Amino acid sequence: MGRSLVLPVIGALALAACSDAGQAELARGNVLASQKKLEPAAEAYREAARALPGKARPLELLGHVLFDLGQRPEARAAYAGAAKAEPGLAIDAEIGLARLDAEEGKLAEALTRLDDTLKTHADSLYARLSRANLLMRRGADGDARRALEDTEAALVTDPANAAALYTRGCAFIAAHQIEPARQAFLRLERADAASPLSSYGLARAAGAANDRAEAIHHLREAKRRARAVAGAWKPDQVRADPAFRFMQDDADLARILSEP
Repeated sequence: MGRSLVLPVIGALALAACSDAGQAELARGNVLASQKKLEPAAEAYREAARALPGKARPLELLGHVLFDLGQRPEARAAYAGAAKAEPGLAIDAEIGLARLDAEEGKLAEALTRLDDTLKTHADSLYARLSRANLLMRRGADGDARRALEDTEAALVTDPANAAALYTRGCAFIAAHQIEPARQAFLRLERADAASPLSSYGLARAAGAANDRAEAIHHLREAKRRARAVAGAWKPDQVRADPAFRFMQDDADLARILSEP
């Protein structure tokens, strides 16, 4: 059964099973979001929030969809509403607010928010990874070490998590530990051989070592794998990646980034 047939069936079963107020709207929103029908998903989550006053989850999911739609002020309002509805419990809302703070250049505020979240939810994998990424982005003394600590803790929670393995490899690169970075990306390769993340990570590690040929090889493979995931290959982000800064005038890199 193809994915296009599976999702409506799942959606119908979910809707039939949800008799409590707001649960049918949540299920409908989840199906629509999985189909990338973001505007209808947002409306379904709004209906769920109206039916479930005092509950954070509908507003958290609404915030995610609004963020993906590029509606940043509306996403912030949804996340803030979720955090107010269930203080200390709306972890996704706090992560979303931190992401919005970081986008606005308020890294200190974003990190403080995640620090506070992890004081009470130390096992939150995505709060750990969010903080690790922000620490690497800031790049102050000790930030790479702290990012390594966060990714190590994340992998205790889920040893095969692709995002955790990729972020750990990047943290090793930030700490100028290239071989441990390569090993983290190879571990990711073993966990998910089809993911473009392992190849892209290996390209970043090669770039950090100024190994042009190896970087080009892994970038080609990352691009090939990314074709299976809509929107996964982002040439502008690759071009802006500091790992490939030494290759900005490279003809092979230019072809990889320009060719479909």
